[in-house]
Amino acid sequence: MTSRTDDDLDRMLRATFAAHEHLADPDRARALAHEVTSGGAVPSRATSVRRRWIVGLAAASVVALGAGGAAVWSGRHTAGAVASGSATSATAPSEWDREQAAAAAERAGREADREAAAAQTARNRAAASAEVHRLISLAPQVPGATATRARSGGDDLATYFTNQVGADRWFAVPATPAATLAYLRAHPPAGLTLAEQDPQWNDYPAGRLIALRYVADATSALTAPQLDLSIIETPTGGVLYRVQAATSWRPANPFASLVGGVTEVSYSIVRPVDSTMSSSYTVARGVLRDPAAISSLTTAIAALPGQPQYVGHCPFQGYSDDVFVFTTGTGASVTVDAHLTCPEAVIVTIGHDGSSLQLADPQALDTLWQSLARK
Repeated sequence: MTSRTDDDLDRMLRATFAAHEHLADPDRARALAHEVTSGGAVPSRATSVRRRWIVGLAAASVVALGAGGAAVWSGRHTAGAVASGSATSATAPSEWDREQAAAAAERAGREADREAAAAQTARNRAAASAEVHRLISLAPQVPGATATRARSGGDDLATYFTNQVGADRWFAVPATPAATLAYLRAHPPAGLTLAEQDPQWNDYPAGRLIALRYVADATSALTAPQLDLSIIETPTGGVLYRVQAATSWRPANPFASLVGGVTEVSYSIVRPVDSTMSSSYTVARGVLRDPAAISSLTTAIAALPGQPQYVGHCPFQGYSDDVFVFTTGTGASVTVDAHLTCPEAVIVTIGHDGSSLQLADPQALDTLWQSLARK
């Protein structure tokens, strides 16, 4: 069967219409009917019905063919109009289209921020492990020391933060405790700072112990890097040399993925009246709606490094906080609570479910806030 194109069908319909157009004329149809019904011989009923059916069919066919040709023409022009309309719509999106595109772009940006935060956390974990191995390698090698099994009952090194990563090495030393201590003091690890200038001997289950503790600078990936060099005089008179290193990795800061379309920031600033940290406080409250100030505050918080949870003991130093509640156009809220006393941290609470993250450097945030408040 030969396939026909739209152009072929168009030409066939037009030719058929032109050839039989005279049959659709009302006068010609009446003449045909008269010729059939009043000719020389009287037709039978069956012949009369068949001829009237043929006349009607011919006329109907012409009308149908004409309508079909018109439909083909109309279909082509309708398709062209739709295509033209689509092109116009694509070049001139409606306000609703623009709003939807902006919302989709914002969602994609937040998702990208979350993925970036997860990847950064993984890198911080790896950086903590690498730092521990680096610190261990900086420990001085005591002459004659040989590796030995680990013992319990010593002074275990702790960063007092969650997310801690640590390692230790044990050695048996042929020298006396005093000679070993003198050697370690004469060979400090390069690039580290001694945390305590005058450490003392203390008794532990493992034996009499003294430790030289060194610290390294915290980074955006980790906090509290420490190297501990301990000398233990065992109850049996032996001398052990223990090398410990530990640090805690920082969680990434996903604050940028939590806020978007912020319309206002309500704030509450609490300070002790004087340096005695008494129970008397001053409180300032208000609402920040200036877009530039909101942007500065949001950017500063998003730039703060993450902070693992502090698990040490904090003495009371007075209550001193900056509290900011970010509200978005959809009514969602994120609370930022900057503790300026021990433990110094910025705690971000998301919505009403109580989930939170902890950031470092509240003093930097406080300095920024004071600069904004003076404007």
